[in-house]
Amino acid sequence: MPKTFIQAINDVGKNTRLSTGSTWSALDTDADQTFIQQMLNEAKRMVEAERQWNVLKAQVTFDSVGATQTYDLSDAGVVTAGAPTNERSQLVDALNGFPEFYETTSGDEQQMMRITRANADRRQLLDVNAAAVQNNTFAIYQTGAGLTVKFPFDVDGVRTYSVNIYTPQADLAATTTVITAPWRPIILAATALVADERGEELGLATSTWWELYRSALSDAIVSDMWVGAESVLVPV
Repeated sequence: MPKTFIQAINDVGKNTRLSTGSTWSALDTDADQTFIQQMLNEAKRMVEAERQWNVLKAQVTFDSVGATQTYDLSDAGVVTAGAPTNERSQLVDALNGFPEFYETTSGDEQQMMRITRANADRRQLLDVNAAAVQNNTFAIYQTGAGLTVKFPFDVDGVRTYSVNIYTPQADLAATTTVITAPWRPIILAATALVADERGEELGLATSTWWELYRSALSDAIVSDMWVGAESVLVPV
């Protein structure tokens, strides 16, 4: 069963002998709990950075505008479907290494090829007389607010693009928020961080908690690989 933020806080509290498992029902009730909250968010970011978990992938769709080369996918006014990207969003690559970035305009569907931002910039600067085209290449980069897409040439009108994006969950800040990434390694990593701050004389050695974390993380990665592995599917 998924864990809510307050359940995870109490679980870390149990592991460090600060909670019975239901001691806390609200946030920021004392310094120990506030520290656990902080370490849970740090642990969540650690786990989210380990791989692009399938549960955190989603499609983002946007439309081009004629003679426009750059599109800010953190702008809700640009994104036509899916959630806008943020400072932690990443483009997803398929198992074959190609980016999951597609033009889906009816009759012109294609999987597009990624180029560097420098390459796109160079083409924009040097190919100034190029006519508007149906681009088959793109650059994508992080701006700190979210992901921006840049085409090397002007787009020849309204076209539709669909991009598979990995976006980690926002920091946990409400008791009822459900943890989206695998919760067990998150709780174990947070426990290790809290145990390290308190000192080993008050419980298990920190190294033990880190070993449990690595084992739980490995199990979660294997499960996630089976969820998304095309190699286990039989072609029909």
